[in-house]
Amino acid sequence: MQGVILWCDPDKGKAVIWCEDHGQLAYYNDHNPSVIPFAFDVGDLVIFEQKQRDGLRYAHDMKLVASQEYPALADQLGRSAQPKPRLVAHADGPATDTGRVIVFRRKEERQSLALA
Repeated sequence: MQGVILWCDPDKGKAVIWCEDHGQLAYYNDHNPSVIPFAFDVGDLVIFEQKQRDGLRYAHDMKLVASQEYPALADQLGRSAQPKPRLVAHADGPATDTGRVIVFRRKEERQSLALA
């Protein structure tokens, strides 16, 4: 699974990750800071294995793909978060999804799309 780190505490070796499937956030606390320094920061693109435990998604075996690939993602998600129903029923048709999907693209892809 790929994801972007939205929050981390380097001293405790913990992180919260937004996942590419737009499902539950993943929680990372698999790090042993006494063995190796915490090498991740907010905005980093990472890959990891996942486990479900007690209804939560946990990341483990996390590896850095690209440092600071999405440095503003946490702020963007915070600004776009508005309390509203997930589905909106229409009198003249079916319910529609009001959610917004943000596609993970490599920095180079985003730059080439901006130039096009």
